[in-house]
Amino acid sequence: MALPAGQVGIFTGGQMTDLPAYPTGRAFDGTELFEIVAPGDPATGVNYRISSEQLAPLIVPYVNTIIVAGATISSPYQVPVDVSRALFDKTIGSPTYVVFDFSAFYAQPILIRDLKGDAGTNNITISFAGAEVCDGLSTLVISNPYGGYVLNPLGTGWYMGFF
Repeated sequence: MALPAGQVGIFTGGQMTDLPAYPTGRAFDGTELFEIVAPGDPATGVNYRISSEQLAPLIVPYVNTIIVAGATISSPYQVPVDVSRALFDKTIGSPTYVVFDFSAFYAQPILIRDLKGDAGTNNITISFAGAEVCDGLSTLVISNPYGGYVLNPLGTGWYMGFF
C-alpha cells in the first residue's frame, strides 16, 4: 500500500528492523519512545516503552566528584570528560579555579557548584580551553554561597543551563 504524500517513512507494522532510520543530526527532546524487553529473552520477556528522558540517566549516569583541596590558580581543577558533577567542599577555604577542556570532548552537561558555601568570600572561577566561551563569556565566576552553574557542551563552546 502506498502512503499518502507527507507520510512516507511512517511505520505501518512489521518487524522493528523495518522501522525508518532516525534522522541524522536531529536531537532528542525527551519524548521519544524506545522499546525494551525485560528480561532480555524475547520468548519470556515483556515489552516495555521507555522515553529518552527516562533512558538518558541509565546510559550516562551522574558522576559526582567532591574536591576538598587544590584547585588553585597555579594548579586549577581540570574537569575530566567523564565527570558530570564537580562539587567544591575545600577543607581550607581559598579561591577556586576550574578549567574545562574543549567542549567537543564532553558528552553531557556538567554541574560546577560550591558545596562548602563559601563562594561569597572564596569565588570559583571557571575558564575554557582555547578560545571557547560560555554564552559569550571567557570566564564565569560563582560568587554566591552554594551557587553553581550547569554547563552544556555544544562542540564549539558552552551554554548555561539550570540546576
